Amino acid sequence: RKVLLYGAGGAGKAIAAALLARGVHTLTLIDRDAGKAAALCTLLKKSYPQAVLGTDNRRIEDYDLLVNATPVGMRETDPSPIQLDAITPNMFIGCVITAPAVPPLIAAARAKGCNTTTGADMFVQVRELMVAFLLET
Repeated sequence: RKVLLYGAGGAGKAIAAALLARGVHTLTLIDRDAGKAAALCTLLKKSYPQAVLGTDNRRIEDYDLLVNATPVGMRETDPSPIQLDAITPNMFIGCVITAPAVPPLIAAARAKGCNTTTGADMFVQVRELMVAFLLET
């Protein structure tokens, strides 16, 4: 699978590591701070030397999975972090935004026939881990 991940902050780091741990071969990281994305690629390359990591390919049509791990999309007036006109039905689109429940990016992807996952879906998957971590003493 080829993944384009927007956001190299806390959520982006966790998502990038999880994807690589599960066998993603190509991962491109985009962040408004290009240095942050490059630093994350360097860090990840140490644990996943076989992966193709980069920060320069924004051609959405080259990817199978697109993930928004930025806060962009929390407000209705936010621009989409991903070029909506380049999304095709065979892509899987994920977005970490939990409110609104269906962010504009996910609504647009669903309208194009994409499979999607929302921030709420993602939260449900890690909720028990978070609680266990917070309750450890």
